Amino acid sequence: NFVLPPLSMAESVDLTNKEFPKHLDTVTRPDKASYDYLDSVFIYHFTVDDSVPADTDVTAVKQQGLSGMCDFWRRSLNSKEVTKVEYRYSLHGKFQSYFLEQPDCQ
Repeated sequence: NFVLPPLSMAESVDLTNKEFPKHLDTVTRPDKASYDYLDSVFIYHFTVDDSVPADTDVTAVKQQGLSGMCDFWRRSLNSKEVTKVEYRYSLHGKFQSYFLEQPDCQ
């Protein structure tokens, strides 16, 4: 079965991707956004500069940015338009992710 994606999420991906790639800071570059239509997951794809140690745990970023992330995503998470937001980082060729979910933004 072919399911037409929600227009608002398709537009959100397009608008986000028009802003990328640009550096968030000296070591983090957002590459693109995507949307998993089956599971309703919005995904940000980042590359972290090789100057960052390979054993760095990117999940610390979640706690630092939680307030702003929740401000941005709360409505979509509460309405179930998005079940979660994945922040996926490529660090020295390996991937690490963390998720923002509705309970995070209570």
